[in-house]
Amino acid sequence: MPALIGKIHDTDYATVFTITVKNAAGTAVDISAATTKNFLFRKPDATVLTKTATFVTDGTDGQLTYTTITTDIDDVGIWTIQPLAISGASKFYGQQLSFEVLPVLA
Repeated sequence: MPALIGKIHDTDYATVFTITVKNAAGTAVDISAATTKNFLFRKPDATVLTKTATFVTDGTDGQLTYTTITTDIDDVGIWTIQPLAISGASKFYGQQLSFEVLPVLA
């Protein structure tokens, strides 16, 4: 199981995810030429949502970010997130990370 990075609540929105795409040595990958930038979210039922990410700066630092909208986080349980950047013949997947979605009391 990927490392657990935090907890949020079912129906939360405006949650910001920022992940750095790194190579095997742990160094940030320059993804500034990427034409496809996504975050892949795997829900507890194994459904995968693809969300368009953006650069935090210019992509040379390998950082991608995504801010959730009202319909994104809709299931309680352990979710997995993974960044993906594609540039021509190059495809870079970032580290898979997990977060827990807790139920709200209301």
